[in-house]
Amino acid sequence: MLWIFNALRSIVGLMNVKRIVKLSKIFAMRLLLLAVEEYFNLKSKIMSQENLYNDKARKKLKEMVDNIDFAMMETGLGKRPTHIIPMSTKKIDDDGQLWFLSNDSSEHNANIRGDGYLQLIYSDPNEMEFLTIYGTAEISKEKKVLEELYGKADDTWFDGVDDPNLSAIRVQPKEAHYWDTQSGKFITLFKIGLGAISGKKQDIGKEGDLHLNSEV
Repeated sequence: MLWIFNALRSIVGLMNVKRIVKLSKIFAMRLLLLAVEEYFNLKSKIMSQENLYNDKARKKLKEMVDNIDFAMMETGLGKRPTHIIPMSTKKIDDDGQLWFLSNDSSEHNANIRGDGYLQLIYSDPNEMEFLTIYGTAEISKEKKVLEELYGKADDTWFDGVDDPNLSAIRVQPKEAHYWDTQSGKFITLFKIGLGAISGKKQDIGKEGDLHLNSEV
């Protein structure tokens, strides 16, 4: 009979462990949901402001663009609706200019020729890094530029560097703004959840304007 008693005691203990685990998961889920809610409600209040200028601004711009790579390029800003397409950034030079490869017969190329203003939006939800750039764009067909930007992966879209439809887009930023938690999504959400429980705001990162060519 002793072995039956021990078996029952083990089962009860296991049930308690499972209950604790279940309650822990429920608590963690509620904490996560609370953190997400607090993030969208309070993010403007708990990210410290840090505007960057000139070399520091260009360094930050390059760092974030290199990390994220893909941008949503919005052209035809005067139209309704605008035209938006995902684009891989081929290069960001020392002056903070961004370079892309594009089909010369595309709608966004046509929009750039008609009105050179555009918006670039970079987003990495996993690292909680976000960047928006407003600027002007020009299209280049210069062979030297195309050869520098072209890579093997671009064969998916073009018939080599001599493809007549191949073109480059150069973007000169006029305004830029960044949001950078500097700690990734899960740590950021944990900090927000902690702040929601304690009532104390947690510093989850920085945001600010990037002044690439400022006299300040």
